[in-house]
Amino acid sequence: MAHDNKKNITTMSACLIFGAGVYGLLSQDDVKLTSYKQETEPEQIQRLEALIQQNTIEIQRHKTALNLPDDLPGTATKAQLRYAAQQYANNIQYPKYSKPLSGNDWALLNPRPFIAQAIPLDIAEGVTASIVLPHFVVHRDQDLTFTVVVENQGGSDEFARGGIVFVDAGGKQSSEIALEPVSVSVVRQTFQGTLSRAQMTSLSSGDGLIFAAMDFDSGEQTLTSANFKLVGTDAILVRLGEAYVDGAHLMIPILFDVDVDGRYHIQANLFDQASGEPVSHLSAQMSLSSLQNEGVFKVHAATLRSQGFEGPYTLKNFNITRSPAKPGESTGYGRTEESEYVVPAFDLDSYSQEAYQDPMNQKRLDFLNNIANET
Repeated sequence: MAHDNKKNITTMSACLIFGAGVYGLLSQDDVKLTSYKQETEPEQIQRLEALIQQNTIEIQRHKTALNLPDDLPGTATKAQLRYAAQQYANNIQYPKYSKPLSGNDWALLNPRPFIAQAIPLDIAEGVTASIVLPHFVVHRDQDLTFTVVVENQGGSDEFARGGIVFVDAGGKQSSEIALEPVSVSVVRQTFQGTLSRAQMTSLSSGDGLIFAAMDFDSGEQTLTSANFKLVGTDAILVRLGEAYVDGAHLMIPILFDVDVDGRYHIQANLFDQASGEPVSHLSAQMSLSSLQNEGVFKVHAATLRSQGFEGPYTLKNFNITRSPAKPGESTGYGRTEESEYVVPAFDLDSYSQEAYQDPMNQKRLDFLNNIANET
């Protein structure tokens, strides 16, 4: 029985080792796109081959050490590799810069999310307060509108009648802002306030805290806080250029007002305007400066056809970041002038018919298939 358990453990270990190798293989597409210094194609292939060879040797060593049959983990490993190859084949039908988007892609649909937390208050059982911000990353050159929600689920008589909010960031504190009631019920009181752009600009960039001091009918006072990140604005997307069709691509020019030169990563989501359904997550990297202030989003027709929407579209959920120019420098942030933009419609037949193909991705897929068949 102990020997059988040892076999099972080794079998699972072997599969996990191979699984790690496959994960490393599939992750190279992401690494290629995000790494500041990219490997050449021969270097990538050579490293992938070495990784698989190393894992194969490791699995064989475990088999030999415990006198296991050669085909014991082989069947499971082949099945895993074939499944991974199929998933990878499905994934590479679409370019990294315009992947299909669904309602389940929460992280992509909610860039820079602020996760509100209901904090229990000491004044009574079941009474909580939460501060809600539109985003975790907040720009100093914009008004900041916030919401404070007080809930009473414990049946006590405590009732919030108002309060103040102030911000502490970079060692500086804003003035106090009185909260205005938005909606009031026995179990839930909602208040809102706004810090003006002038007040936000007076603060320093860095980690920030927002405080809500609430007053209750009983005379009790409470203090709740929440963390956020206060940043400057390195670039502003001011407008879209005129969209057009170029072969198999929908091209969407994007124009910026650039304050800090650098390498920028621009992300946004494309939605069907009529239905509101998500269509594609767009990603583009570009060098921007005051002299070179224009880039472009590319949307492959394969993505548009897979989703079945020809437009018009709504472009929103932007996330604009600037890569550090040198070690030790912080990531920079950008924003948009408007929260969303309209992209005109083009008949799906107006795009050329070729499928998306990336030679490097195909080589990786061939490599995966060969390993799955030879293991």
